[in-house]
Amino acid sequence: MIAPYVATPPRWDGLDKGEPLRVREALLQEAWERTDAELQNAIKQAASNIRRYAEWQGPKDKEKEWLREIQPGVFVGRLVRPLESVGCYVPGGRYPLPSTLLMTVIPAQVAGVKQIRVASPRPAQATLAAAAFLGVREFYRSRWSTGHRCSRLWN
Repeated sequence: MIAPYVATPPRWDGLDKGEPLRVREALLQEAWERTDAELQNAIKQAASNIRRYAEWQGPKDKEKEWLREIQPGVFVGRLVRPLESVGCYVPGGRYPLPSTLLMTVIPAQVAGVKQIRVASPRPAQATLAAAAFLGVREFYRSRWSTGHRCSRLWN
């Protein structure tokens, strides 16, 4: 439960009084819909490039798991498993950084992470739009310090 943190974000994160810490999914979708076509296309192209690169970096099917016996009864190997949950921080402020969102969320998606949460103070529309495009379901208006404390309660 993040209730203790929800009570203090205006002081720590510059939120207006009564402004929720969590961004509603409908607001994310609305940001995507309000984004001009040129920026939408740029987000789509960047996402495609980043996804392809992340896929190239991952182990191939036959490389994911292997086991070798190096001495009788002594085995070494590799087992690749995605994390269950990750938190991605996207800096906010003067300049929007949807690229940071793309470059942190997409590798987690490619790896098979089930729960991806994003924290960003005062996120720009472009950042919210990129989150909507990628299907982010949990987005928090939060600085790293508050988001980090909340993340301990997410799991």
